[in-house]
Amino acid sequence: MDSGREIVEEILNLGAQAMELEYRMTRSMLKEVVPLVKAGRIAVTSLHNILPLPAGIPKNMANGEFVSLSSPDAKERKSALRYTLGTMEWAEKFGARAIVLHMGKASMSGAMEFLMEMYDQGMTGTEEGRALIEGHKTTRAKLGKPLL
Repeated sequence: MDSGREIVEEILNLGAQAMELEYRMTRSMLKEVVPLVKAGRIAVTSLHNILPLPAGIPKNMANGEFVSLSSPDAKERKSALRYTLGTMEWAEKFGARAIVLHMGKASMSGAMEFLMEMYDQGMTGTEEGRALIEGHKTTRAKLGKPLL
């Protein structure tokens, strides 16, 4: 759906009176939502950073982590900060009380998929499963130190 107005109408039809705006919404979509909020038709309780969707980023690649506030790369951090300040400006326009921020992640290629597989197989509660989970937590803690 590419219309902010249509999104709001659909949410209202479901019986909700408030919503969270998120990172796949474009500037034009947000501009369609503003008058609906000002008219009191719907409230915006929170925003999911990064909002609006930056120009040139396709919706299917949108997420709250394409630039990281905790990146070791100064250029990326600066970009993330600029986008986050923009999200904060929209939060003020909408009267939102919260912003969801992704503060970064320690890259552990394949770990999540493996853990989800273990869960699906009922192995997370086993001794072997608990040991693997603890091992992943230890690895993540080590990888995360430079990101703090």
